[in-house]
Amino acid sequence: MKANISNTYEKEPLLNSYQPNYINNKRKISLESEDIIDKENLIELSPKGRNIVFVLYLMCNILISMDHGSIPASVNELRQLTSYDQSIGLFGSLVYFGSILGSLISFSLISTFDIKLLILISLLGNSICLFTFAYIENIPFLFFNRILVGILQSFLTIYMPVWCNQFGLQSNRNFMIALIQLVSPLGIFLGYFIASVCINDQIYGGWKFAFFVQGFLILVLNVFFLFVPKNFFSKHYHSIGETKEEEKIIRKTEEEELNMIKI
Repeated sequence: MKANISNTYEKEPLLNSYQPNYINNKRKISLESEDIIDKENLIELSPKGRNIVFVLYLMCNILISMDHGSIPASVNELRQLTSYDQSIGLFGSLVYFGSILGSLISFSLISTFDIKLLILISLLGNSICLFTFAYIENIPFLFFNRILVGILQSFLTIYMPVWCNQFGLQSNRNFMIALIQLVSPLGIFLGYFIASVCINDQIYGGWKFAFFVQGFLILVLNVFFLFVPKNFFSKHYHSIGETKEEEKIIRKTEEEELNMIKI
């Protein structure tokens, strides 16, 4: 009977990763477990590690939202660059046009490329755009700059709730997604506050310093993301027993084991 069971799993190697705890003696996996596991290598992603990454995502959403407050707070200063009120309005609105464009391609990027690499590139590009927006006074370039910022931010804002859904504990997922959305207005508030303080006190160039601070903080955050293992990014890592495909495999494995016992 043992030989028959072994042959069954050799014919269907995918089942080895999903055997119930009474079959897989080397590594027991409870079907009710909330642990996140790499299906291929059975690498457990600790709750502490996931919490740290979640905090990084919260910080990320705060920082990338700051310029949405800095621009309105700097309207009078931006009028020194152009006398057209329409141009001032475009500085604030083109980022949302970029977000629309970025949203159209984000799904394809997530499905095709390494997610950690995409996050690092998005944050680095965002930081560079903030630095150049503050120190290059060319109106067409600044318009393109704001569109590019929207494109880069769109991937992050789309993937963060996806990450919460895939990596968060089932009982906390809704709260995590809500918290991700909640901190965005906090970032806008901080952008308003920092820009207004820099303008009133004329700190290192006024409004431009607010963009420099934001770009620098995003750069620091990018360094933290650089040292996070890839296991905490890949969309292929998720909770065991939560997808229909996995449930079918588990159910089939259990039925085969019961049939073997009856024999």
